[in-house]
Amino acid sequence: MPCERHRENLARLSAELVARHPNPGRDGLHADLCGRLARGVLLAHSTGREQFADICETGASLSHRELTTRRPAPTPAPRPTREVALGTDNFVFLFAGPFRFPETECGFLFKVSLEVDRSADCVATPFDSGGLLEHHRPPDDEDPKAFLDRHEMSVPEYRGFLELVLNRLFAEPWDYLTGTDPVREGPVRFLGGDADQRRWTFEVRVEREVPVRPHLQALFFSTAATRHAPVQEMISWSRENNVDIVQYDSPRGTIGESFKVMDAQCVHYMRAHLA
Repeated sequence: MPCERHRENLARLSAELVARHPNPGRDGLHADLCGRLARGVLLAHSTGREQFADICETGASLSHRELTTRRPAPTPAPRPTREVALGTDNFVFLFAGPFRFPETECGFLFKVSLEVDRSADCVATPFDSGGLLEHHRPPDDEDPKAFLDRHEMSVPEYRGFLELVLNRLFAEPWDYLTGTDPVREGPVRFLGGDADQRRWTFEVRVEREVPVRPHLQALFFSTAATRHAPVQEMISWSRENNVDIVQYDSPRGTIGESFKVMDAQCVHYMRAHLA
């Protein structure tokens, strides 16, 4: 997976960012915090309750293509149109930062060691790739796949660019975690104003599958998810292996309300982890 194009993209985007904001005007403590956050921010993967139980049972999160290959259903699930168009349907998607994908209510936080261990089949972008066809469109009518190709970066080296982003684009580096928009524009530009934090949260894509247990840092789930036996088993394993458990009451209302609670818990957890 790592290729010269990914490294060239990283070097080009880094140079463009520094040229756009050559003097961040920040003190040493600010720069040190940006570096610590960039190096240490965890990897988040969130799902619905049923999918969470399935991942707990099988021990791995699978790409759509891998899932249909290993466990074909009697009636095949429709192929994810956006991912197929962008050529990303054989990847598992994570965010370098808190949970950002709405309509989910359970999740896994992984250690940085995951991307170090899987660097040979990982790639990163400084935005959520799936939004390119919907929420944050490329400028100048550029083909979304070509735009994605121009912004893919090698892993884990992309964290150097993340450090530049934190230091030069955000008022405070913690804003990246809390979901507060950057105050300066970087080299990545989009059309459309309906996008949320996913337009600037770094995405890490891992090819085929992500086994859960080797790099698991914390579990996040609603009380309702514990009705599934595989979730109970994963909780027991986590307690035995010093994996943190964050459980919250299932709020009344839509799954979107559950996501808000989970996301707030995740931001609080990450701030404590990185402090």
